[in-house]
Order: sequence, then structure tokens, then C-alpha cells
Amino acid sequence: MHRPKTDNLSDSERVEIEPVPLEITLEQCGPLVVAVPNQDQPALKGSEVERTMDVVRDRGVAKEAPATPKTNR
Repeated sequence: MHRPKTDNLSDSERVEIEPVPLEITLEQCGPLVVAVPNQDQPALKGSEVERTMDVVRDRGVAKEAPATPKTNR
């Protein structure tokens, strides 16, 4: 897997996303083995991604999740 080079970023300039642990089943999909969640999961909405990106940009640094997300769009 290719990862972007981040050696020159300080800890305050990084946004780290930790996935929620899920029970999965490994399934063959052509030549690949993929992880499939055992229960349906809601899809992440574009509006949720945009709202989070707006909060990060407004602060300049993402240290904590906001208590109340911006909804004035």
C-alpha cells in the first residue's frame, strides 16, 4: 500500500482517523481477499466529511472533535 510521506509534518498538523473495530469475515474476491463486516454499517455521508473538514480548516489544527459540529450550510 502506498502511503504519502508525512515525515515533515508535526503531530499538530496531522489528522488521524481510527476505524471502529468490527467483526469481519475475510472473503475471496477474484485474486484479492477482502474484509467484509458481519453486520451492515451506515455509509459515511459526504456532508459528514465536509463538516469535519470545515471544522479542521477553521481551527487550523485538529486536536479534539468538536462538541457541536457546524450545521450552518
